[in-house]
Amino acid sequence: MKLIDILIIVLAAVAVVGVVTAAIIRKKKGKTGCDCGCSSCAGCTACHTAKDKDKNADA
Repeated sequence: MKLIDILIIVLAAVAVVGVVTAAIIRKKKGKTGCDCGCSSCAGCTACHTAKDKDKNADA
């Protein structure tokens, strides 16, 4: 393997770790996947749990 091959592999691994880390941080902050709202989202049930729906029903 040449040096450029190793650099490409390392950069790809760093990118994957960065995306996964960002997703974990967003999840811990309670943000959804796209952060665009749920009014016209076909997958809104995947973002919010039943617990979130119960909170909205109480309000």
